[in-house]
Amino acid sequence: MVDFTGKYFQGKTAIDIWRIIRGLCNAYGCHCCRIDIATDDVTYQHIPVDEMVQAINDGNKFYFRTYDHCESEADGKITHAMGSRKSDHYTRIYDHKGQFLRHETEFKGKYAQKIIDIIADIERDWFNNLSTKGSQVKFNEQFPTTMNIRIFITYWG
Repeated sequence: MVDFTGKYFQGKTAIDIWRIIRGLCNAYGCHCCRIDIATDDVTYQHIPVDEMVQAINDGNKFYFRTYDHCESEADGKITHAMGSRKSDHYTRIYDHKGQFLRHETEFKGKYAQKIIDIIADIERDWFNNLSTKGSQVKFNEQFPTTMNIRIFITYWG
């Protein structure tokens, strides 16, 4: 098993990450058992938490079986959790130290594999529309978020 931590991807461009994933998948036939993606919304405007919570309360659970939220005793901030840590997809949304709104999702099993398959199938020309800044993959200048990625891949020859 290969475990690529978020730190491993620091300083790598989206193209570098794609080359690693595509290379492993093409050479060894990857099976991805887990992928964690964290998106940081520095404007607090791009992750519509209130709309998501309203949709959940209206019965749309976004393919999650459970929803929970808890309020921090220390600062009164709310953490929203969708799904279970034991399920194939689990999402947590919270204010990170008053600096940005963080949206973390763990994908396991078939969900993780689908993401890796999609990334591996991307053609090189797709990256012409991306820009990168430092160690953060920035997908669009008009959408100020950053992504930290951790990938667990099992591969065999």
